[in-house]
Amino acid sequence: MLSRLFVLSVAELCRSPHEEDRPKTNNERMSNLKRKNMEKKIVVRKENALKKVFKGVSLDSLAVGEKSMVTKMNYVKGNFATTHQHPHEQCGYVISGEYRLKVETPEEEIDVLLHAGDSYAIPGNMPHSFEVLEGGEVVDVFTPQREDYL
Repeated sequence: MLSRLFVLSVAELCRSPHEEDRPKTNNERMSNLKRKNMEKKIVVRKENALKKVFKGVSLDSLAVGEKSMVTKMNYVKGNFATTHQHPHEQCGYVISGEYRLKVETPEEEIDVLLHAGDSYAIPGNMPHSFEVLEGGEVVDVFTPQREDYL
C-alpha cells in the first residue's frame, strides 16, 4: 500500500500543475474526438447505424473499432461495383441474395457465385468486382476502416 501511494505521489509531482489548462494541439483534439467517436461505436444498435449511400449502394456502418469496421451492405438487383481496388482488407459474409465476385489474384482470376452462408476474404490492393444478381444483404468487415463509409 505504501509503495502504491509513493508511485502516485511521484506521478503527481512530475505532472505540470497547469497541464489541464494548457491549450490542446490539433492532433490532441482530433485524437480525443476520434476516441469519443470510437467509444460510441463499440456497440451499435440497428436503429442507430449510420445509414449512407455510397456509389448507389445503401449501406449501414455498424461497429467501428480502432483498426476495423463492420458494414451491412443492402444490395438491390443491378448494383455493380466495377473492377476496383483499395488498401483495405475486405472480408464478407452473405446473409441473403446472389452475387458474382471476381478477384484478380497474381496466380489466377477467381469468378464465383455467392449465396447465403458463403464468405470471402479479399486482400488489400487486390483488384475485384462485385455484381448483384439478386438483391440481399452482405456483412463486410474492412481493415483498416473505410473513412468514406463513416
